[in-house]
Amino acid sequence: MKSSLFSASRRSAALLGPVHSIVENLQNEKNSRGAVVTSGVAAAGFALEGLTDQRTQMELQTAVENLETMIQSAVKGVRGYANLTVSQEEAAITAGVAAYAIKPYMSRDVSAAALSKFANDNTVVIGHGMATGQSDQRVIDMQAFDEKENKNAMVYSVAYNMQAARQDEFGEAFYPTVIVTPNNVGFSMSIRLMYVYDEVRRDLSGSLNKFNRKNVIKAVIDPTILRNDQTKIVPVYRKSNPAAAQDSDRYFASDVGTTTVLLDNEPVVTGALAVGKKFSLLGISQTEALLATGVQDQTDAIDSSVRLASIYLKIKGTVAGQPTFNVIKFNVEKLPLSDFNAAPQGNTRLLQLNFSTDSLYLTKDHLAVDGAAAPLLNQLGTNTVRLSAQLFGSVLQDKGDTQVTAAPVEVAKVTDDSGNVLDMASGVGLTVATVFAEAEIVGYDLLAYRTNSNRRQRGQLIDTQYMNYLYTVPLLPPVTALRPVGETETNDSALLSALITTTHGRTSNAAVTALLEARSFLREYTNTKDSINDAPEILGVARYLVTPAYLEEVLDCELNLDSLSTSDRTIDLQNLIQNKLRDMAFRLYVSSGYKAAADALYDGAAPKPCLIIGTDPILARYLTLNGDLRLVGETIDYKLVNTLDNRMTGKILFSFGMEPSFNSGVPNPMHFGNMAWKPELTLMMPMIRNGSNVMELTVQPSFRHITNLPIMGSLDVINIEKVIASKVQVYAKTNP
Repeated sequence: MKSSLFSASRRSAALLGPVHSIVENLQNEKNSRGAVVTSGVAAAGFALEGLTDQRTQMELQTAVENLETMIQSAVKGVRGYANLTVSQEEAAITAGVAAYAIKPYMSRDVSAAALSKFANDNTVVIGHGMATGQSDQRVIDMQAFDEKENKNAMVYSVAYNMQAARQDEFGEAFYPTVIVTPNNVGFSMSIRLMYVYDEVRRDLSGSLNKFNRKNVIKAVIDPTILRNDQTKIVPVYRKSNPAAAQDSDRYFASDVGTTTVLLDNEPVVTGALAVGKKFSLLGISQTEALLATGVQDQTDAIDSSVRLASIYLKIKGTVAGQPTFNVIKFNVEKLPLSDFNAAPQGNTRLLQLNFSTDSLYLTKDHLAVDGAAAPLLNQLGTNTVRLSAQLFGSVLQDKGDTQVTAAPVEVAKVTDDSGNVLDMASGVGLTVATVFAEAEIVGYDLLAYRTNSNRRQRGQLIDTQYMNYLYTVPLLPPVTALRPVGETETNDSALLSALITTTHGRTSNAAVTALLEARSFLREYTNTKDSINDAPEILGVARYLVTPAYLEEVLDCELNLDSLSTSDRTIDLQNLIQNKLRDMAFRLYVSSGYKAAADALYDGAAPKPCLIIGTDPILARYLTLNGDLRLVGETIDYKLVNTLDNRMTGKILFSFGMEPSFNSGVPNPMHFGNMAWKPELTLMMPMIRNGSNVMELTVQPSFRHITNLPIMGSLDVINIEKVIASKVQVYAKTNP
């Protein structure tokens, strides 16, 4: 008989589940320890009365530590509660403290005015529709509050928030839970942004200035953002009509023509410098932007790294009986002896050039300097010519005096299309060599920079700014469990379990809803044709760090699977889906600039990125690897989760995150999203419904799913059922 009674007791406890054990353990801990904190200290903890002195702060800290110890003791050995997450523990402790000041807590002001404690000048408040000063209207009427019926409020609130502050695995993967303390209307995320821009001179008219700031992070993908040309010396071609003293056209090779280049984002007309002319390289290279800082003076100098960048060869001859000439450009910067070196004797600031080469290569296919065909080269036929050239010059660094001269051009070698060297004294060799009988070097380009030792130019400016965003957390509809008439608090743990199960379902479903809404939003606003700098700033705080990216494709297994053997079909189907997923994931990874953003945010030491993959249980089977766990390679980890939510049937949604974010309790802008959970009290309220007194165990959840990262891939997989258990249609290929 005794054994039968014990067996019935064990069966009853098993049916009640782990929540009953947690409640009992917490109740025992509470009874043995007594009150953890006074009502006044608890109220002060939520800024209801203010932390007035150090003693109050110490008492609150002690209460938190005692609650932490109680919770750890209560969950020890209880199935499913052994390893609480950071968020679960924080939520439970917060609710436990609040339960010692129920009336002040439930009556606290959660109006828009409360934002002043949390916001600052740079904060953007999202999703708060209340008028300033208007208190939030709670469903629970505190006039119905009964101290006697809520003697277990602390225990119930701790147990409820401990488990409700966590979604299913699918939700936690995409939206890890972070806790918002009840004295705040939401939580903030702050990211550091580094901008680069050019010096701005404000308009006297008062019109808005365009700073043209560019995010430094984007420079990893777009090399045009960071420039090294601010101190580059570019000779400026100036010619007025009539000629003026400041004109510089006489120092340029007239047969070459001019061109316009961008220097420090300003158009500059330049050209090849004339061989034999002597001039001031510093004086001739003063652009309009540079003149705005003042005419260069004795404090400006040329850097010691000066190179011969290119030379211009003029070929003379006749075409159809008419005299003509062609100018050919040769890039010689990478050839030996193209550097100006310090003179071995004389002025220590004198740089000298002694350039010699016989590697100037020409065929009939070479174009003229203007990009047009060079008719005189047609006389080369299928032969190749090597020319010899010598240039000598000097540059005086402090004064800028520059001069380059050239020796006569000679033909070093003529070879036919088989590589045989031709005799230049007769035959074809002589004919080809004659083409260059009057050839001469008429112009050249230099690659040089100013020392900028006087700091005339600042170069690009760096501006570090912080963007703060506040996300408010709404108070959602309540969840209520009715205590049957005539029953006592003995079975309230079963009611609490029902509240937890219901809330867990709501948060998990809301995660899927938020994920699908993010997909719809990205589908509408993200265009693959958007450039890095013109991409829309959408969705989450990470929009300032990455380029929004979205890919959506449909994989028809019936059309794409070419497996002929039933035994290999599952493996072939796995490879088909995985290869498609892998390709889409890496394209998103590259086009979004995720790695560059993560490295910038973590000062170059970012954690390994993680591809978060969400799908239904059927498709999850085909994404499970055999042996090799590197689904997307060694550079990216992955986390595969699935849900029974029918909205995910046949879908694979994926984005990026970081492994440390899954149980950190801290929002991370480089993780796809977060669920903000605000702990709420679980109370037993005597209510009058339809003329009857009813006891209701009720809680009003407060949570919100927030998407941080505007990157997502969507893959719809169809017709699996048609190929996995039936014969695959083979389409014959016919020759056209």
